Amino acid sequence: MKSLSLERGVCLGLFSFLLLFCSAVGAASSEPPLILSLGEEQYVPKGTIEGSTGAQFISELGSRKLEEVQLVILSNIDYSSLPPAVRDGLVEHVMKGGSLLITGGSQSFGSGGYGKTDLAEILPFTILYPRDWIPTRRGPIEPLTPNHPILSGLDFWKMPYVGTFNNLAQAQGSSLIAQLAILYRQPLIAERAVGNGLSLGIAFSMVEISSQWAEKDRFSLNLIQYLLGRSTMLPR
Repeated sequence: MKSLSLERGVCLGLFSFLLLFCSAVGAASSEPPLILSLGEEQYVPKGTIEGSTGAQFISELGSRKLEEVQLVILSNIDYSSLPPAVRDGLVEHVMKGGSLLITGGSQSFGSGGYGKTDLAEILPFTILYPRDWIPTRRGPIEPLTPNHPILSGLDFWKMPYVGTFNNLAQAQGSSLIAQLAILYRQPLIAERAVGNGLSLGIAFSMVEISSQWAEKDRFSLNLIQYLLGRSTMLPR
């Protein structure tokens, strides 16, 4: 009888432990994905994106650690303005499975001081010049991978015209998604697998073209959904 009681006690103890463990895992997995958005945000339909993805936007880490974030967005923000935790930890974060979106402008890429930084080594573009934000003749965006998830549902006949962009080259190992249809086929949108993560770059200002692109919100939602889906960093 003592042996039977002992076995029952062990089983009950084990069951209680498993129940607590599963409850803890379930609580952790119920946390929403985090999107750290830095820089210009006018083009981001946050309410639509949060409603569709269940993600939460934050504009600063606060007491959080970078590894708690699934996606980092750098929207036309110069390198010197990045929080130290992002400057020092973003490369490793992407290598471990995080996603990065960087958009163009006068404070991005070479013109934003990224050229000689470690961060430049994981971008899908090669930075050629310290001042690469240049005006040019207006030209349409030409999709090169029309079936790419970020272009899903878009009318390519309604793609906006770009008049200014960061003059960049396609980085080795990256995939070109869209280019300027004139002037030597300037690369405009590209992605690159980096370790277990992904970086995606846009060489024009999303804010600048927002007023002329009726499908901007759809494109932004596609971007966020895709990059969250590619991130292997789990909510905590």
